[in-house]
Amino acid sequence: MRHSFLTCALGFAVLVSNNAIAATVYTSDFAADSTGSSDSSFSSGVIVTTPNGTNILAGLGPGGSTTLTLTGLASHTEATLSFTLDVVGSMDGGPASEGPVFGGGNGDYFDVAYASASTSGNTNVFDYTFANYGGGETQSYPVLGSAPVTGATTVNGLGYIGFPSSDPDVNGVPTNVQDAEYDITLTPIVDSNGTISFTFTDNSNEGASNEFYGIDNVVVTTDAGVSSTPEPATFALVGLGLCFLPVARRWKSRA
Repeated sequence: MRHSFLTCALGFAVLVSNNAIAATVYTSDFAADSTGSSDSSFSSGVIVTTPNGTNILAGLGPGGSTTLTLTGLASHTEATLSFTLDVVGSMDGGPASEGPVFGGGNGDYFDVAYASASTSGNTNVFDYTFANYGGGETQSYPVLGSAPVTGATTVNGLGYIGFPSSDPDVNGVPTNVQDAEYDITLTPIVDSNGTISFTFTDNSNEGASNEFYGIDNVVVTTDAGVSSTPEPATFALVGLGLCFLPVARRWKSRA
């Protein structure tokens, strides 16, 4: 019986020791960068300190974009991009066919595209509008026609005040939404090249005095760290088989 227990334990030890871990190839929360500087990994944008002291990458302006380029990556087949999207000010959602879009245009979109030698040109992987205010406005994230701030992780967490709104402040505290934050994960991004780039585009309709997008907590991982060993379920079956092997032997010897 002691031998049976030891064999079983070793079988499940193999299961635990073979968990694969994805390789992190880029991560930044911009905290180490000084206010007003640019992050050298990105092609444009500036580090902005929000009223609550959080550093974000912003300053793109309507139609402005910034590109994160990663080179020298180990062999892989898929990548994952995650980031926090900061939606600040009087974002009006859209598209125009779904409701009012103040400030003109078709809506306040935020886009993400990627490119590598494995793709032909840029491939758009994220294209949604966002709304902070009500009044009949909707946003296309997470689905077309969603109410303002649907899916937001935090609302008014960055501490902004003073952006235009029809809702009056009460004792200096905004009763309307001034900022909303969304945790976004884009996966799988099929890619096998040593270089990959991600382009983030602020397609809002008005200037930074009224509204802007920012990003934070950017993390890129690939499956380069995933081993070719059998799946965990396979190891579980092997472990169970090892457990019952001594029992089967004893049964056979008694027959």
